Amino acid sequence: MIRGPLEADGRMAAKNALKIRAALKQVADFDRLFDQYQDTHPISTNKRTQDRARARAWAIMNVKLNNEALIATLERLYAEAYALGDVAAGEWIARAEMAQKAPEVFIDWSKWKPGDLVASLFLRKPRAFRKLLESMDITIRELSRTTLDDIGTALADSIELGLDAVSASKLIARHVASPARALTIAITEQNRAMTAATIERYKEAEIAQVEWEVSDPCDKCAQNANVVVGIGQSFPSGNTQPPAHPHCRCVLLPIIPGAEEYNARNGVFEEV
Repeated sequence: MIRGPLEADGRMAAKNALKIRAALKQVADFDRLFDQYQDTHPISTNKRTQDRARARAWAIMNVKLNNEALIATLERLYAEAYALGDVAAGEWIARAEMAQKAPEVFIDWSKWKPGDLVASLFLRKPRAFRKLLESMDITIRELSRTTLDDIGTALADSIELGLDAVSASKLIARHVASPARALTIAITEQNRAMTAATIERYKEAEIAQVEWEVSDPCDKCAQNANVVVGIGQSFPSGNTQPPAHPHCRCVLLPIIPGAEEYNARNGVFEEV
């Protein structure tokens, strides 16, 4: 069943969201940024949208983010989620292949922790995990764009409210490192790593087809619900794999022709 892995994923996301918030608060010296911006644009107008756009443009041109803490946090997150995806995929394969013959492979997800699997990933770095780490530059660039927009918005609002540097710094931190944003990053990036591990395990097992299993689906993911495609092919939404959007928690299940197929939704076996 997917419930167990998703519960483990949720526990990890809650923990990682706290680390991501802490890392986001370290991307810049918000006090200094406010002083610099105030020296450049000290007066707010009665046009909030225009003021915010001007502040965002200033942030893009003048703010250099320090993403070292965020990168380190994401590397650890990817390793933990990759380990989770690898273990979950192994169980899903077993359940799809006459699971009654190998009950020992089933995991007590209520107690599961990545443990030593994380350290071993950094030592051996399998191909899919290496590719995941290499793709982090794209993720960091996307997160940085949002961070700069948030900084600009908060700068403009701080000027409008007449805040001092200390109060402005707190407002910027609330924009950049909000609990909701941190949790969305944690869930989305964990799903990215879990899916990478899942697909790699399926390929190693010579599984050619996968089924999109939705979790609290949006309209986009609902198109893919229970659709079967070849690994790497597009689902109706146009995505080849989760995550299809921020906060996506969908997974891919294996399709094994000629075997008893495990129905993850109902927890029973069905004849193919």
